[in-house]
Amino acid sequence: MTGVKLILLMIGLVALVGCGKKEPVQPSATKTQATELEAEVDPTKHERFLWEFETGGMVYSSPAIGPDGTVHVGSFDKKLYAINGKSGVKLWEFETGSRVDSSPAIGSDGTVYVGSFEPDTKLYALSGKSGAKLWEFETGGDVTSSPAIGSDGTVYIGSGDKKLYAIKTASKGLAKSPWPMRGQNPLHTGRVMKKQ
Repeated sequence: MTGVKLILLMIGLVALVGCGKKEPVQPSATKTQATELEAEVDPTKHERFLWEFETGGMVYSSPAIGPDGTVHVGSFDKKLYAINGKSGVKLWEFETGSRVDSSPAIGSDGTVYVGSFEPDTKLYALSGKSGAKLWEFETGGDVTSSPAIGSDGTVYIGSGDKKLYAIKTASKGLAKSPWPMRGQNPLHTGRVMKKQ
């Protein structure tokens, strides 16, 4: 029995200490080195660069593109922006009561729907043409989820209050927009389409 105990003890030691050669840990970049790296990266120099639009805060919201090419995006500066997709020029902005993490959705009638973080806790319906508030719906928590629009115009939105809300609207489904497109193609198959 002592031989078995000795073998088990050796296996335990090998597991504890480890075996094989360990790779040296590379030191992380210093703050100065990181700043120098950031200074070297200039996206405006890239051959595919078209434009950029700077908001007053971080942008976690994914953009929604309207049928006319207008880009709608939210920011931590408490605003939803409408930007000309060709030029990058701001068309309008709408200020909510808190940051906008939510990605907007665009209804078939051009209405833009977007949620706002606590303490605002609202879903906003905005005119896609002017950014004017059409109405608002208050939930019991932050609205960081993105609105989904059903074919009958119902807007679905999740909230930090652990609830999913279904809200009747005048929209009749999603806008006919190039993005986002379910299935990545007009047939919604998720497959690459063959040229005919």
